[in-house]
Amino acid sequence: MTQRLDGQFVAVSPASQDTWLDIFQRDPSATAFQSPHWMAAASTDGHYVDASRLYATPDGQALLPLAETSRLGLKLTAASMPHGLGAAGLVSDRPLTVPLVRSIVEDLMRLPYLRIAVRPNALQAPVWEAAVPSTWRKVARRTHMLDLHEGYEVWWADRLSQRKRGKIRKAIRDGVVVEHGNSPEFVRRYYDLYLRWTANRAARRRLPLMLANWLAARREPLWKFDATAQKLGDDLSIYIASYQGQDA
Repeated sequence: MTQRLDGQFVAVSPASQDTWLDIFQRDPSATAFQSPHWMAAASTDGHYVDASRLYATPDGQALLPLAETSRLGLKLTAASMPHGLGAAGLVSDRPLTVPLVRSIVEDLMRLPYLRIAVRPNALQAPVWEAAVPSTWRKVARRTHMLDLHEGYEVWWADRLSQRKRGKIRKAIRDGVVVEHGNSPEFVRRYYDLYLRWTANRAARRRLPLMLANWLAARREPLWKFDATAQKLGDDLSIYIASYQGQDA
């Protein structure tokens, strides 16, 4: 569906995959959570519906990944992205401006959802902070970033302390092995580690194991990891450390 809004820009929803990918590749700050492949994983088996919106302006294009949930024909929520699926927000082939984001927020407020949530890429936070009206509830988040643009050798020599480098060398000498992959079997190994961690945590907190496992599967369902590995392919790697044949 195409809409002309306030004479400033045109909104198209859902966006075509080719256009989305083109804008994504042009945005130097874009993350995997904002890619069309990530949305394809989220919408696997109808868990979410792709309601992403493409905004075309005289100066360029911007796209908001938006995942929709509905029930009995009623549009319930739209999120960019839903809880547990990372931060998203806008990707754009031009630097974002406050007026543009403000216009997009106004467009979102006209949509027929009971709830709309946007967790923008942390690098976009100042623009969104200035553009979002006070009627929206704002939740503070903290994002940790590691600058690797100078390469691994600089990170190893200058960013890590001597003590940490020593611990890594000792782990290697002691036989700790790190593997990576994305096959269904590898995803299952990773998820089994998650459930094992859940069980250990439940025991320390004296929680019933069945309850802890139910909460863990609800919070981080297996389908999400299976779908992500399938849709992202070689763009996704899961790392697992093992010691004496035991995943750790």
